[in-house]
Amino acid sequence: VAAVEAFEDAGKPYPVFMGEDELSFLRKWQETDMTALGTVYSTFQWRTPVLAAQKIWNGEQVPAEWVLPQSPITEDDLDTYLEANKDMPSLHYAKFGGEDLPGYPEAWADR
Repeated sequence: VAAVEAFEDAGKPYPVFMGEDELSFLRKWQETDMTALGTVYSTFQWRTPVLAAQKIWNGEQVPAEWVLPQSPITEDDLDTYLEANKDMPSLHYAKFGGEDLPGYPEAWADR
């Protein structure tokens, strides 16, 4: 969001932006109608090492390269993800993968 606002402060047109699925970026994207893409891999990594550790502990094979099954948020599905996460705080990630955790979404909504 800070990079987007730098263009606004300079009075320059937006370039194509590559952001994450953090709601602050997605909301700014919707608000400005800029051309963008919300990648997911970088913020989805948090649980991959935990899953790998569980597999190792259980004696299971861990792939040499772990390709996460996350597709980016595009203009076509931006509104869908914003609507699904409308009560979540700005620092929440739309595709964080923990929708099945106990207390979701209530425990996250007030953060």
